[in-house]
Amino acid sequence: MAELKIGIIGAGRIGKLHAENLKHNEQVELIAVSDLFVDSLEEWTKKLGFHYVTKNYNEIIDDKSIDAIFICSPTSTHAEIIEKAAKYNKHIFCEKPISFSLEETRRILKVVNECKVKF
Repeated sequence: MAELKIGIIGAGRIGKLHAENLKHNEQVELIAVSDLFVDSLEEWTKKLGFHYVTKNYNEIIDDKSIDAIFICSPTSTHAEIIEKAAKYNKHIFCEKPISFSLEETRRILKVVNECKVKF
């Protein structure tokens, strides 16, 4: 039984790479992936055993079965997704950079620390 249930937001090159690597960890279960181009992901998500695919990343954040989120979306979306995920008590892995703005990065780090999630 997996100890950590994962949702991945963004299934481009780097999102797929992380999913492929996570699949080899017996303590991880890939629950969901979110991407705007879900139609092209059907075969890949079935092969990796994802439970579902969605265009709306909020479905992954709202999913109470998911413990941690991998954020592999464009940098311009990172801060918003990190903040929402932290407030929903999800642990977070985010591709760099967090933001193009140092001020926004500091604000997001404050939110993450206040929510006491692993980041």
